Parts: sequence; structure tokens; C-alpha cells
Amino acid sequence: MDITNTGVLSNSADHLWGLALAGGEGIRLQGFIKKIYGVVHPKQYCAITGTRSMLRHTIDRARMLIARDQLYTIVNGSHLHYVREQLNDQPDRTVIVQPCSRETGPAILLSLLHIYHRDPQSVIALFPSDHFVLNERRFMEHISAAYMFVRMHPKQSVLLGVKPDRAEDEYGWIEPGEKTFSQGSSVLHSIKGFLEKPGSAIAEALHRNGALWNTLVLVGKVESMLLQFQKLMPEVFSPLQKIWRVLDTDLQHDIVGEVFQKLPSVNFSRAILERSHHLYTVMPLTDVYWSDWGNERQILKDIERFNLRQRGHSAAQRKSYLRPAAQLDQLAIAPSG
Repeated sequence: MDITNTGVLSNSADHLWGLALAGGEGIRLQGFIKKIYGVVHPKQYCAITGTRSMLRHTIDRARMLIARDQLYTIVNGSHLHYVREQLNDQPDRTVIVQPCSRETGPAILLSLLHIYHRDPQSVIALFPSDHFVLNERRFMEHISAAYMFVRMHPKQSVLLGVKPDRAEDEYGWIEPGEKTFSQGSSVLHSIKGFLEKPGSAIAEALHRNGALWNTLVLVGKVESMLLQFQKLMPEVFSPLQKIWRVLDTDLQHDIVGEVFQKLPSVNFSRAILERSHHLYTVMPLTDVYWSDWGNERQILKDIERFNLRQRGHSAAQRKSYLRPAAQLDQLAIAPSG
């Protein structure tokens, strides 16, 4: 491999591919999930409000813009029974299985290799699967605008940032620089730096100085991102090159398993973003409510704020999150827009 050499909102995103990150175990939310369901399940496969899981919300949101056969999901092999139920309307090849979790770096790189194999001109939109978003259409309009920017500036990737309402020390932060691009309601800023989950004192200073929360929702040209991995994460990139040669062959499953067992765990934000901020720009989200549902405190705060219906404890409700997508009910609160 030599990497040096459509949806509702738009019909011009032929090379836009999506990736939902669904490979985590959701350790921090296990106690909360057990209170709701009576047993522990990975949070991304659970419906905390309404009847759609967080992963299903992510997929349905992305499909406003991205064709279903260009929307991939990275999952753990141990979660396949959830995946078969919740993604039964997605083509099989759009589910990428990692045999074990090695943090976000290897998961994203494995997915990029699959997508580049399908379309060397691809632009990726990356979606963590544990976000709560209101005004989803407006959210995806930001993705569309970021895609158009990346098509014009292929060496630059775009991150969505959120203006904070508190000094949250469990989020990643972006220090925005000068305005670099503006078109309509879309505004982009250079990035001075990233800080991943700083301590409370640093978070307070970032909040005072106008820093943004990092959603880790990004749009970038896959070829450019692969070059970043090659340069900044060689301990992961070099072994995973073996997989490139066996994609879509009978050897793929065994080679992926062999390679992943030997890979280190590497965080994408720390290994890539913090060391290459000059290759990224930030687009502040406007007219969108965004929240990272990574802890019980934030979930309960949003449920109260928006008068959402929280999940109950009956056996029927505990099973409903596994209902096939075609039978799913509507959101407890419909997104505006």
C-alpha cells in the first residue's frame, strides 16, 4: 500500500463516508446502565431515552447525509449479538470488527484502511456513538459544510467544537485561533492546541479564555489522515499494513486477530490530534445542543433539562433496545429543524 500516491441533505457528497465509533465497553456508565436494565450492557447499545439506542441515533443521524453503504461502524467482536439486532438494515460489509479493544487509535486506523480500500478519494466523517444531539438536521448541515471545505482543502481536517457552559475536566478541549474561513453560517478557526481531559484548574482557565469542547466529530480526507498515522503512530500503522493486503479475502479475519493481539493501546486524540493541530481547523456548532453522555451526572442533567422520558425497569423495556430498527418508535423529544 502506497498512500503517498447520499443522503437527505445533499446529493453531492459522493465521496463522503461515515464511521460510527462503537467499540468501547462504557465502563464509567456500567452502574447507571445496570440501574436501568437490571444487567450491564455496553452503553452504545442501550436506549436511555425513547426506544432507540445511542448507536442507533448516531446511525440514523448520519444517514441524513451519508448513503447507508458508505456508513461504517467499528465494533468489538464480543458485541456482535447486539450489532446483528441493531444494524440489521446496514450492509454486512459496513460493520468492521476489531477482535479486542486497543483504544481509539487502532480502531480508527483499521476503519480508515477499509474505507480507503473502497474509495481512495474518500472523505471520512467520524461520529462517536455516545453523543446526545438536538436539532440533528442542523448538526448534519455542519458535517456537509465541513465536507465541502475539505474537498477544497484536502490537507486540512475539520473538527466540530462546542461553546462550553462549564469548566468540564472530563472532555477534550480545543484552543481556537484566528478565523480562517467563512461561508454563510459556517465559520472555521485555526487551532492553537488540544488538551485531552485536563485537570480542573486547567479546564477553568480554558473556559475563561474561550476554548471549545472537542466533540471528536471530525471530517477529513482519508488519505491525509492515513499519512498522519504513518508519521505519528508507526507502532500501529506498520503492523496494520498487513491487513491492507488481505482485505476482502478469506485471510482477513485471522490476520486482523493476529495483528490486534500484538498492538499497543493508543488514544487517537493524544497520539494524533495533540501532535498535528496545524492540520486541523475547528467549526463551532451553532443552533445545536450537543452533550457527551459519558457519565450519569450529565445524562440526568439533560433528561431533566429537556423533560426526556428515561428508561424504565420492566423486562419488556429492558428488551426493547434490541428491537430491529424497522420497528423502532420515535424519539421522546423530536429534534427541531
